Amino acid sequence: MKIKQIYATTPTIATFIIVAITGVLMYFSIKSATIKEVHEILGMAFVVFSLLHIISNLKPFKNYFKGYKFAFIGVVIVVCAVFLFMPQNTQPNPSKQVYKQILSVNLDKVLALYDVEFKELQTSLKSKNIELLTDKNSIANIAKSANSNDRIIINEIIRLSKD
Repeated sequence: MKIKQIYATTPTIATFIIVAITGVLMYFSIKSATIKEVHEILGMAFVVFSLLHIISNLKPFKNYFKGYKFAFIGVVIVVCAVFLFMPQNTQPNPSKQVYKQILSVNLDKVLALYDVEFKELQTSLKSKNIELLTDKNSIANIAKSANSNDRIIINEIIRLSKD
């Protein structure tokens, strides 16, 4: 069965462009659930269309990948596979562990660590519609009760720190 190039090449190019754009967006932390989902689904479609493209152009592919080109591509694939399947570091990220600990301890301890006054933070967060009543609660609980993001509170503490 001969696959027409229009059914293989055009979708390959289109899915490549979209997967490339969404990949770059995610790399630069412009993320959303939609972008991630589009990237994943069209990534799979890209693989299918690429295979169709190869099948529809099998003779030119065979001619192109003769001799050293085939060997070079084979070596690159083997090297990539080795790195892909190497055991990964299973140690948890220390930055994430510290961040989780900061979220769970009482606010007064975090403020002392960053040398920030409670009243100063209270005033600053009030402008962001986050009301602080006490410093004897964790940042995670404060953010949750204010229907806010804990990063807003952390960023304010860092901004107000006297270092």
